[in-house]
Amino acid sequence: MKKTIFLVPAILLFLFTGCSQNAPELNTDIPNNNISDVPSMGGGAGSGVNISENGEGANADALKAKMSPSGGLPNDGTYNNSSDGFQSVYFGFGDFTIVNDMQKAIDKNIQRLKSYNGNIKIEGNCDEFGTDEFNYALGLKRAKAVKDALVAQGVSADRFTIISLGESTPVCTEATDECYAQNRRVDLRQQ
Repeated sequence: MKKTIFLVPAILLFLFTGCSQNAPELNTDIPNNNISDVPSMGGGAGSGVNISENGEGANADALKAKMSPSGGLPNDGTYNNSSDGFQSVYFGFGDFTIVNDMQKAIDKNIQRLKSYNGNIKIEGNCDEFGTDEFNYALGLKRAKAVKDALVAQGVSADRFTIISLGESTPVCTEATDECYAQNRRVDLRQQ
């Protein structure tokens, strides 16, 4: 009887511990947002343009490090998938916040819109991480954030059509952080 009392817990302990695996290492220099951190697309505070009073987004410092000329996406037009004189707007990992550095691209697009009176298609894009549903929703939120930023500068909302292309149109396919950053963008095109 005493052997059974000691043997049963030992067997149960052995069965429940199983084989363990080490967790993969995470790249900690990329902002860690997930869908639960993303406000809804409704109006008000969760309307998509999440810029604080000083013009900085929640992950602005981490994103700026990734988007500086030494770290990835400069604002000089080197990485631009938009056409017809418009400038692409880039985003952080899992984020749809327009950071202060990307305001230059918004300003260039405002200037271009002053000389073009037609309608514009705003295309939200994502990197390959996340489910198709997540990337579709995130692409829409990015496109809406850019539209809201342009409308806030006085452009008529009727001129824009927003769509999400999710992860379906990557401009870079290498497995590097800089490449993934190029795919997290919004492109503007004449309709």
